[in-house]
Amino acid sequence: MGKSNNTSVRDSNFELLRLLAMFGIIVHHLVIKGASTCGYVETYDYDRDGSMGLLLNSLAVGGVNCFVLITGWFGVHKPMTGLIKVLMETMFFGLISYLILIIIGGDSFSFGHLKDSMDFRLNWFVVSYIMLLLICPILERSLKGIDYSEFKTWMVLLMIFNLVFVFYMNRLNDNGYNVVHFVFLYYIARFLRESKGQQANWYSILERYSWLLYFIMVVALTAGYLFLNEYRHAPKSIKWFGYNNPILLLASISFFVSITKICIRSKVINLLATGVFGVFILHTTKYMIPWRNEFAHNVYLNYGYVGIILFSLCVLVSCLLITVPGSKVIKKIIGRINLPQYR
Repeated sequence: MGKSNNTSVRDSNFELLRLLAMFGIIVHHLVIKGASTCGYVETYDYDRDGSMGLLLNSLAVGGVNCFVLITGWFGVHKPMTGLIKVLMETMFFGLISYLILIIIGGDSFSFGHLKDSMDFRLNWFVVSYIMLLLICPILERSLKGIDYSEFKTWMVLLMIFNLVFVFYMNRLNDNGYNVVHFVFLYYIARFLRESKGQQANWYSILERYSWLLYFIMVVALTAGYLFLNEYRHAPKSIKWFGYNNPILLLASISFFVSITKICIRSKVINLLATGVFGVFILHTTKYMIPWRNEFAHNVYLNYGYVGIILFSLCVLVSCLLITVPGSKVIKKIIGRINLPQYR
Protein backbone atom coordinates (compact mmCIF):
# COMPACT_ATOMS: atom_id res chain seq x y z
CA MET A 1 0.00 0.00 0.00
CA GLY A 2 2.60 2.50 -1.09
CA LYS A 3 2.07 6.18 -1.82
CA SER A 4 1.71 7.51 -5.31
CA ASN A 5 4.16 10.09 -6.59
CA ASN A 6 1.20 12.32 -7.44
CA THR A 7 -0.81 12.09 -4.27
CA SER A 8 -0.39 11.63 -0.55
CA VAL A 9 -3.35 9.25 -0.36
CA ARG A 10 -2.43 5.59 0.07
CA ASP A 11 -3.84 2.91 -2.18
CA SER A 12 -7.16 1.81 -0.73
CA ASN A 13 -7.71 -1.62 -2.27
CA PHE A 14 -6.75 -3.56 0.84
CA GLU A 15 -8.67 -1.16 3.08
CA LEU A 16 -11.71 -1.64 0.86
CA LEU A 17 -11.23 -5.39 1.23
CA ARG A 18 -11.19 -5.03 5.04
CA LEU A 19 -14.50 -3.17 4.96
CA LEU A 20 -16.14 -5.61 2.55
CA ALA A 21 -14.87 -8.57 4.54
CA MET A 22 -16.30 -7.14 7.77
CA PHE A 23 -19.62 -6.49 6.08
CA GLY A 24 -19.56 -10.12 4.94
CA ILE A 25 -18.82 -11.32 8.47
CA ILE A 26 -21.80 -9.37 9.83
CA VAL A 27 -24.08 -10.72 7.10
CA HIS A 28 -22.79 -14.23 7.81
CA HIS A 29 -23.53 -13.90 11.53
CA LEU A 30 -27.02 -12.48 11.01
CA VAL A 31 -28.01 -15.01 8.36
CA ILE A 32 -26.86 -18.13 10.20
CA LYS A 33 -27.86 -17.05 13.73
CA GLY A 34 -30.55 -14.43 13.07
CA ALA A 35 -32.48 -15.74 10.09
CA SER A 36 -31.28 -19.22 11.14
CA THR A 37 -31.85 -20.72 7.69
CA CYS A 38 -28.51 -22.45 7.07
CA GLY A 39 -28.59 -25.36 9.50
CA TYR A 40 -26.23 -23.89 12.12
CA VAL A 41 -28.89 -23.49 14.82
CA GLU A 42 -31.56 -25.96 13.71
CA THR A 43 -31.41 -28.86 11.29
CA TYR A 44 -31.69 -27.53 7.76
CA ASP A 45 -35.02 -28.10 6.03
CA TYR A 46 -35.36 -26.98 2.42
CA ASP A 47 -39.14 -26.57 2.55
CA ARG A 48 -38.84 -24.27 5.56
CA ASP A 49 -35.49 -22.55 4.96
CA GLY A 50 -35.17 -22.40 1.18
CA SER A 51 -31.85 -21.72 -0.54
CA MET A 52 -31.42 -17.93 -0.41
CA GLY A 53 -29.87 -18.04 3.07
CA LEU A 54 -27.36 -20.62 1.87
CA LEU A 55 -26.45 -18.43 -1.10
CA LEU A 56 -26.01 -15.31 1.05
CA ASN A 57 -23.90 -17.27 3.51
CA SER A 58 -21.75 -18.63 0.68
CA LEU A 59 -21.19 -15.08 -0.57
CA ALA A 60 -20.26 -13.74 2.87
CA VAL A 61 -18.63 -16.51 4.90
CA GLY A 62 -15.11 -15.98 3.54
CA GLY A 63 -14.63 -12.69 5.39
CA VAL A 64 -12.44 -14.15 8.12
CA ASN A 65 -10.22 -15.85 5.55
CA CYS A 66 -9.74 -12.53 3.77
CA PHE A 67 -8.65 -10.80 6.96
CA VAL A 68 -5.94 -13.33 7.65
CA LEU A 69 -4.88 -13.31 3.99
CA ILE A 70 -4.29 -9.56 4.30
CA THR A 71 -2.12 -10.20 7.35
CA GLY A 72 -0.09 -12.80 5.49
CA TRP A 73 0.27 -10.66 2.36
CA PHE A 74 2.02 -7.84 4.22
CA GLY A 75 3.48 -9.90 7.03
CA VAL A 76 3.75 -8.97 10.69
CA HIS A 77 7.03 -7.31 11.63
CA LYS A 78 5.91 -5.84 14.96
CA PRO A 79 4.04 -8.72 16.61
CA MET A 80 4.17 -7.20 20.09
CA THR A 81 2.61 -3.97 18.79
CA GLY A 82 -0.09 -6.00 17.07
CA LEU A 83 -0.64 -8.10 20.19
CA ILE A 84 -1.07 -5.08 22.45
CA LYS A 85 -3.36 -3.40 19.92
CA VAL A 86 -5.59 -6.48 19.66
CA LEU A 87 -5.80 -6.84 23.44
CA MET A 88 -6.51 -3.15 24.04
CA GLU A 89 -9.17 -2.95 21.34
CA THR A 90 -10.78 -6.18 22.54
CA MET A 91 -11.07 -4.88 26.10
CA PHE A 92 -12.05 -1.32 25.19
CA PHE A 93 -14.66 -2.18 22.57
CA GLY A 94 -15.85 -5.10 24.70
CA LEU A 95 -16.55 -2.54 27.43
CA ILE A 96 -18.34 -0.26 24.95
CA SER A 97 -20.34 -3.21 23.59
CA TYR A 98 -21.63 -4.09 27.03
CA LEU A 99 -22.49 -0.48 27.88
CA ILE A 100 -24.46 -0.22 24.64
CA LEU A 101 -26.28 -3.42 25.55
CA ILE A 102 -27.22 -1.94 28.94
CA ILE A 103 -28.44 1.32 27.34
CA ILE A 104 -30.72 -0.48 24.85
CA GLY A 105 -32.12 -2.69 27.61
CA GLY A 106 -30.53 -5.93 26.46
CA ASP A 107 -29.11 -6.80 29.90
CA SER A 108 -29.08 -5.71 33.52
CA PHE A 109 -25.70 -4.46 34.70
CA SER A 110 -23.43 -7.09 36.19
CA PHE A 111 -19.70 -6.85 36.88
CA GLY A 112 -19.42 -10.49 35.88
CA HIS A 113 -21.04 -9.81 32.51
CA LEU A 114 -18.86 -6.74 32.06
CA LYS A 115 -15.75 -8.81 32.74
CA ASP A 116 -16.86 -11.48 30.26
CA SER A 117 -17.49 -8.85 27.60
CA MET A 118 -13.88 -7.66 27.92
CA ASP A 119 -12.33 -11.14 28.14
CA PHE A 120 -10.41 -11.96 24.94
CA ARG A 121 -10.42 -15.67 25.86
CA LEU A 122 -14.14 -15.90 25.07
CA ASN A 123 -13.66 -14.96 21.41
CA TRP A 124 -12.23 -17.76 19.28
CA PHE A 125 -11.02 -15.40 16.54
CA VAL A 126 -9.15 -13.12 18.92
CA VAL A 127 -7.44 -16.07 20.63
CA SER A 128 -6.43 -17.62 17.30
CA TYR A 129 -5.20 -14.30 15.92
CA ILE A 130 -3.12 -13.62 19.03
CA MET A 131 -1.56 -17.08 18.69
CA LEU A 132 -0.76 -16.25 15.05
CA LEU A 133 0.89 -12.98 16.06
CA LEU A 134 3.04 -14.78 18.63
CA ILE A 135 4.56 -17.09 16.03
CA CYS A 136 4.85 -14.52 13.23
CA PRO A 137 8.59 -13.95 13.84
CA ILE A 138 9.09 -17.68 13.20
CA LEU A 139 6.92 -17.60 10.09
CA GLU A 140 8.74 -14.52 8.77
CA ARG A 141 12.15 -16.10 9.39
CA SER A 142 11.09 -19.20 7.47
CA LEU A 143 9.97 -17.05 4.52
CA LYS A 144 13.01 -14.78 4.40
CA GLY A 145 14.85 -15.31 1.13
CA ILE A 146 12.95 -18.47 0.27
CA ASP A 147 13.39 -19.73 -3.29
CA TYR A 148 10.15 -19.67 -5.30
CA SER A 149 10.44 -23.30 -6.44
CA GLU A 150 11.00 -24.39 -2.85
CA PHE A 151 8.03 -22.28 -1.79
CA LYS A 152 5.85 -24.21 -4.26
CA THR A 153 6.91 -27.46 -2.62
CA TRP A 154 6.02 -26.05 0.79
CA MET A 155 2.57 -25.10 -0.43
CA VAL A 156 1.91 -28.62 -1.72
CA LEU A 157 2.90 -30.03 1.66
CA LEU A 158 0.77 -27.49 3.52
CA MET A 159 -2.23 -28.27 1.32
CA ILE A 160 -1.88 -32.00 2.03
CA PHE A 161 -1.55 -31.26 5.74
CA ASN A 162 -4.51 -28.86 5.98
CA LEU A 163 -6.93 -30.14 3.36
CA VAL A 164 -6.40 -33.89 3.65
CA PHE A 165 -5.54 -34.45 7.30
CA VAL A 166 -7.20 -31.45 8.97
CA PHE A 167 -10.30 -30.90 6.81
CA TYR A 168 -11.05 -34.31 5.30
CA MET A 169 -9.77 -36.58 8.07
CA ASN A 170 -10.98 -34.29 10.89
CA ARG A 171 -7.64 -34.02 12.67
CA LEU A 172 -6.95 -31.05 14.99
CA ASN A 173 -10.05 -29.09 13.95
CA ASP A 174 -12.17 -29.88 10.93
CA ASN A 175 -13.66 -26.43 10.26
CA GLY A 176 -10.73 -24.00 10.29
CA TYR A 177 -11.68 -22.13 13.45
CA ASN A 178 -8.11 -22.26 14.77
CA VAL A 179 -4.56 -20.96 14.47
CA VAL A 180 -3.47 -23.94 12.33
CA HIS A 181 -5.72 -22.67 9.55
CA PHE A 182 -4.55 -19.10 10.11
CA VAL A 183 -0.94 -20.18 9.59
CA PHE A 184 -1.99 -21.90 6.35
CA LEU A 185 -3.68 -18.69 5.16
CA TYR A 186 -0.59 -16.68 6.10
CA TYR A 187 1.56 -18.83 3.83
CA ILE A 188 -1.06 -18.82 1.06
CA ALA A 189 -1.13 -15.02 1.04
CA ARG A 190 2.64 -14.72 0.93
CA PHE A 191 2.76 -17.30 -1.87
CA LEU A 192 0.20 -15.25 -3.81
CA ARG A 193 2.32 -12.14 -3.38
CA GLU A 194 5.48 -13.94 -4.41
CA SER A 195 3.71 -15.43 -7.44
CA LYS A 196 2.55 -11.97 -8.47
CA GLY A 197 6.09 -10.68 -8.13
CA GLN A 198 7.40 -13.59 -10.17
CA GLN A 199 4.74 -12.86 -12.82
CA ALA A 200 3.69 -16.50 -12.69
CA ASN A 201 1.35 -17.48 -15.51
CA TRP A 202 -1.13 -19.12 -13.17
CA TYR A 203 -1.42 -15.93 -11.10
CA SER A 204 -2.08 -13.84 -14.21
CA ILE A 205 -4.87 -16.25 -15.14
CA LEU A 206 -6.24 -16.07 -11.59
CA GLU A 207 -6.31 -12.26 -11.72
CA ARG A 208 -8.06 -12.30 -15.09
CA TYR A 209 -10.79 -14.71 -14.07
CA SER A 210 -10.93 -14.08 -10.31
CA TRP A 211 -14.52 -12.78 -10.27
CA LEU A 212 -15.72 -15.67 -12.38
CA LEU A 213 -13.97 -18.18 -10.10
CA TYR A 214 -15.44 -16.50 -7.03
CA PHE A 215 -19.03 -16.80 -8.25
CA ILE A 216 -18.46 -20.37 -9.44
CA MET A 217 -17.19 -21.32 -5.97
CA VAL A 218 -20.14 -19.54 -4.30
CA VAL A 219 -22.58 -21.51 -6.46
CA ALA A 220 -20.62 -24.70 -5.74
CA LEU A 221 -20.84 -24.11 -1.98
CA THR A 222 -24.59 -23.56 -2.16
CA ALA A 223 -25.39 -26.31 -4.67
CA GLY A 224 -23.07 -28.78 -2.96
CA TYR A 225 -24.84 -28.35 0.36
CA LEU A 226 -28.26 -28.67 -1.27
CA PHE A 227 -27.17 -31.77 -3.19
CA LEU A 228 -25.77 -33.50 -0.11
CA ASN A 229 -28.81 -32.54 1.94
CA GLU A 230 -31.14 -33.98 -0.73
CA TYR A 231 -29.44 -37.35 -0.40
CA ARG A 232 -29.19 -37.14 3.39
CA HIS A 233 -25.41 -36.88 3.32
CA ALA A 234 -25.07 -33.22 4.23
CA PRO A 235 -22.35 -32.60 6.85
CA LYS A 236 -22.89 -30.18 9.69
CA SER A 237 -23.17 -26.64 8.36
CA ILE A 238 -20.22 -25.46 10.41
CA LYS A 239 -18.18 -28.17 8.68
CA TRP A 240 -19.42 -27.59 5.11
CA PHE A 241 -19.04 -23.81 5.42
CA GLY A 242 -15.87 -24.20 7.48
CA TYR A 243 -13.06 -21.82 6.67
CA ASN A 244 -10.82 -24.63 5.47
CA ASN A 245 -13.32 -26.16 3.03
CA PRO A 246 -11.32 -26.19 -0.27
CA ILE A 247 -14.29 -24.65 -2.10
CA LEU A 248 -14.50 -21.78 0.39
CA LEU A 249 -10.74 -21.36 0.29
CA LEU A 250 -10.87 -20.88 -3.48
CA ALA A 251 -13.78 -18.47 -3.10
CA SER A 252 -11.87 -16.46 -0.48
CA ILE A 253 -8.67 -16.36 -2.52
CA SER A 254 -10.47 -15.33 -5.71
CA PHE A 255 -12.40 -12.60 -3.86
CA PHE A 256 -9.15 -11.44 -2.25
CA VAL A 257 -7.44 -11.19 -5.65
CA SER A 258 -10.49 -9.54 -7.24
CA ILE A 259 -10.59 -6.68 -4.74
CA THR A 260 -6.84 -6.16 -4.32
CA LYS A 261 -6.32 -5.69 -8.06
CA ILE A 262 -8.71 -2.70 -8.03
CA CYS A 263 -6.95 0.66 -8.37
CA ILE A 264 -8.56 3.03 -5.89
CA ARG A 265 -7.38 5.75 -3.52
CA SER A 266 -9.72 7.21 -0.94
CA LYS A 267 -9.03 8.96 2.35
CA VAL A 268 -12.50 8.00 3.54
CA ILE A 269 -12.00 4.28 2.87
CA ASN A 270 -8.56 4.36 4.52
CA LEU A 271 -10.01 6.09 7.58
CA LEU A 272 -13.01 3.80 7.94
CA ALA A 273 -10.85 0.68 7.60
CA THR A 274 -8.98 1.59 10.80
CA GLY A 275 -12.10 0.75 12.81
CA VAL A 276 -12.82 -2.66 11.31
CA PHE A 277 -11.43 -4.83 14.11
CA GLY A 278 -13.45 -2.86 16.65
CA VAL A 279 -16.61 -3.53 14.63
CA PHE A 280 -15.94 -7.24 14.97
CA ILE A 281 -15.58 -6.93 18.74
CA LEU A 282 -18.63 -4.70 19.23
CA HIS A 283 -21.07 -7.18 17.70
CA THR A 284 -19.52 -10.45 18.95
CA THR A 285 -19.23 -10.06 22.72
CA LYS A 286 -20.80 -12.79 24.84
CA TYR A 287 -24.00 -11.00 25.86
CA MET A 288 -24.41 -8.91 22.73
CA ILE A 289 -24.64 -12.03 20.54
CA PRO A 290 -28.01 -13.36 21.84
CA TRP A 291 -29.59 -9.89 21.69
CA ARG A 292 -28.18 -9.35 18.20
CA ASN A 293 -29.48 -12.71 17.01
CA GLU A 294 -32.96 -12.19 18.43
CA PHE A 295 -33.24 -8.73 16.92
CA ALA A 296 -31.98 -10.01 13.55
CA HIS A 297 -34.50 -12.86 13.67
CA ASN A 298 -37.34 -10.37 14.12
CA VAL A 299 -35.96 -8.32 11.23
CA TYR A 300 -35.91 -11.45 9.06
CA LEU A 301 -39.48 -12.41 10.00
CA ASN A 302 -40.75 -8.95 9.05
CA TYR A 303 -38.51 -7.91 6.16
CA GLY A 304 -36.78 -11.07 4.92
CA TYR A 305 -33.24 -11.10 3.61
CA VAL A 306 -33.45 -7.51 2.37
CA GLY A 307 -33.96 -6.53 6.00
CA ILE A 308 -30.99 -8.67 7.07
CA ILE A 309 -28.71 -7.01 4.52
CA LEU A 310 -29.85 -3.50 5.44
CA PHE A 311 -29.55 -4.27 9.15
CA SER A 312 -26.02 -5.59 8.55
CA LEU A 313 -25.14 -2.33 6.82
CA CYS A 314 -26.58 -0.36 9.73
CA VAL A 315 -24.51 -2.40 12.18
CA LEU A 316 -21.35 -1.76 10.17
CA VAL A 317 -21.88 1.99 9.82
CA SER A 318 -23.03 2.60 13.40
CA CYS A 319 -20.13 0.58 14.81
CA LEU A 320 -17.60 2.43 12.65
CA LEU A 321 -18.81 5.72 14.11
CA ILE A 322 -17.55 4.40 17.47
CA THR A 323 -14.54 2.33 16.47
CA VAL A 324 -12.76 4.73 14.10
CA PRO A 325 -12.10 7.41 16.76
CA GLY A 326 -11.59 4.74 19.42
CA SER A 327 -8.95 2.94 17.34
CA LYS A 328 -7.20 6.24 16.66
CA VAL A 329 -6.84 6.92 20.39
CA ILE A 330 -5.54 3.40 21.03
CA LYS A 331 -3.03 3.73 18.19
CA LYS A 332 -1.68 6.95 19.71
CA ILE A 333 -1.27 5.27 23.09
CA ILE A 334 0.58 2.31 21.58
CA GLY A 335 2.74 4.69 19.52
CA ARG A 336 4.26 5.97 22.74
CA ILE A 337 5.50 2.50 23.60
CA ASN A 338 8.87 1.48 22.14
CA LEU A 339 8.48 -2.13 21.05
CA PRO A 340 10.87 -4.41 19.10
CA GLN A 341 10.50 -4.91 15.34
CA TYR A 342 11.33 -8.15 13.55
CA ARG A 343 12.72 -8.35 10.03
